[in-house]
Amino acid sequence: MELMGKVKKNLVKKSFLFSILGIFLLSTLSILQKYSLGADPFTPIGFIVPVFFGAFSGYMFGHWLEKYIIANRIVVENERKLEAIFNSQLTAIIISDINECIIVELNKMAALLIGAEKEAILGLTCHNVFYKKVKNNYVKVDKYEDLNTSKIVIKNISGDIIPVLIHCEKVLIYGRNYMAISFMDISKEEKLESQLQISQKLEALGTLSGGIAHDFNNILLAISGHAEIAIAKIRENNSPVSNLESILKASEKAKDLIDRILLFSKPSGENMANIDVNDIISNLKDLMKGSLPVNIKMKIFPFNGNPVILGNYSQLYQAILNLISNAIFSMKENGGKLILKVEQVFQNDIRHLIPHGEKTTEKFIKISVIDTGLGIPDENLKRVFDPFFSTKPVNIGSGIGLSIVHRIVNNHEGYVNIESKTGIGTEVCIYLPKGDNLAIDKRDNILQKINGAENVLLIDDDKTVMEVINEILKKLGYNVTAFANGLKAIDHFKKNAEKYDIVISDQIMPEISGLEIAKKIRKINERIPFVIITGKKNMFHEETLKDSGIDIVIPKPFRMEKFSQKIREILDLKKIN
Repeated sequence: MELMGKVKKNLVKKSFLFSILGIFLLSTLSILQKYSLGADPFTPIGFIVPVFFGAFSGYMFGHWLEKYIIANRIVVENERKLEAIFNSQLTAIIISDINECIIVELNKMAALLIGAEKEAILGLTCHNVFYKKVKNNYVKVDKYEDLNTSKIVIKNISGDIIPVLIHCEKVLIYGRNYMAISFMDISKEEKLESQLQISQKLEALGTLSGGIAHDFNNILLAISGHAEIAIAKIRENNSPVSNLESILKASEKAKDLIDRILLFSKPSGENMANIDVNDIISNLKDLMKGSLPVNIKMKIFPFNGNPVILGNYSQLYQAILNLISNAIFSMKENGGKLILKVEQVFQNDIRHLIPHGEKTTEKFIKISVIDTGLGIPDENLKRVFDPFFSTKPVNIGSGIGLSIVHRIVNNHEGYVNIESKTGIGTEVCIYLPKGDNLAIDKRDNILQKINGAENVLLIDDDKTVMEVINEILKKLGYNVTAFANGLKAIDHFKKNAEKYDIVISDQIMPEISGLEIAKKIRKINERIPFVIITGKKNMFHEETLKDSGIDIVIPKPFRMEKFSQKIREILDLKKIN
């Protein structure tokens, strides 16, 4: 209001001045014209007309000019305000040409996330900034449609990957179409989500612990019992072979149980691989077998075809286990049936779940977790995927299980649906895009011992483990020198590097890790094969193995046949190279 008052005062002043100027100009022109024609320039009519028209035209011109100046000043002021608002936003904003994707404007937050000065970014294309994840790699975004997906990241000038929440929208600026791209750094949110997933895993493992302990005790009883019988038979000069074979079978069961626990408990990451969904269901059935209450019966119906998807095994394992845990809880008191079903459906079958205009695959793998428990009331059904929403009693459950399931399914570009009736039960269905041309590597169970005669340097701080591996290698025909101390082994190798054909080392040791030993050994002899043995699977990235000079990682425990085959392959490859 104060601004408009000042504008009106200035308008009156300047219009009056332009009126005087108009009168003077027109009167002067009229007098000169009449004087040139020989007429009397000072007649009343000759004086009044130019005065009137001069005053009017001067006033109107002044009025128009003042309005133009004011309007221009308001535009400049508004642009300054809008620029201040634009640059004060916590959301990063980029304005780009709609055809060429060239960045024509950006705010301070966008420059901060990209990690460069504004002037250095202007003129770049969006392809230089935004990337999408395809399998386990990041590729440049080549069209605007790809930006409205859940797996977009930006690569800043330093090459760091920053996950972002992004939105694109067409805007009209000065009569031209542009694309406004707004995005936010969600690194902290993803870290928090990862911590919540770990919390949920611990919660689920607590539920399973009783059954796992039961299974382990049974396995230990089988091993100790058969070992005692074998010792007694040897003393009686009878063959203990059948008992020793039973010990091996029990050890394999223990190994499989540990593998299932590690598979669930390890960090999920984002790596995608070809997965057989039937395999996940089968592993979960074996894991849950000892944890199911006696009043709950579990049935599984695997898919007869090829239910292969591209996904993260650990994440999907966790998602389905969360659903199973919820189903068991709902039937805890009254018992019931728990059904796991895998089948194939088509896009038209789930059209109601797919947002309008979203492009999807034609075939989906449907994973159903069905229980005959208490069911979920209608008023709670709409909130089940909300974080921290729970109908369980206080201190039982975190309320994050289903929200994590929803997030995991979204990460796999799938859909989740839940139907429930109070007193009848609940059915939760996960739909994941099916990969028709994806193949699963099958494990070769037909292995034979392959002997050798090379010299082996063996390093393991656990003397019991070292003695077993030493005996295995000697049994296979290798000449073994064993060390329980990694540093002493390195000193020995410096003096006898030419003697050895291969080095085998444990990874986790007190003074120096297997990874560090590999680096030091490679500095002495860069061509010698190096093998890591470890109880932790998938703890190394391929780049780490390559940089450290490690040829292969063999997980413990292992059978002699498989171990001998891997060692032989590495040694033969060395000879070829």
